[in-house]
Amino acid sequence: MRMDGCSLLPLIRGETDSWREKILVESNSSRAILTEKWKFIHWKDCTEELYDRVNDPHDLNNLAFAPSTDPIRKSLRKHLEVTYAK
Repeated sequence: MRMDGCSLLPLIRGETDSWREKILVESNSSRAILTEKWKFIHWKDCTEELYDRVNDPHDLNNLAFAPSTDPIRKSLRKHLEVTYAK
């Protein structure tokens, strides 16, 4: 049997500290991508949220409209678009 995905063996054997660079989450009303540093959420009504997971672990400060985070938001949005276009 063959399945898509990454083997967990290196993680279980202690051969690596990390497993994935990004995690994708999908619900009926949103799609999200989480990296070590960022959480980006794109809602079906086209609103967006962006949180700094390191400095704002409780998601209190939405940075989606901060000009300084435009490149990050655009990059994460593009990753979601490409992933879900497949």
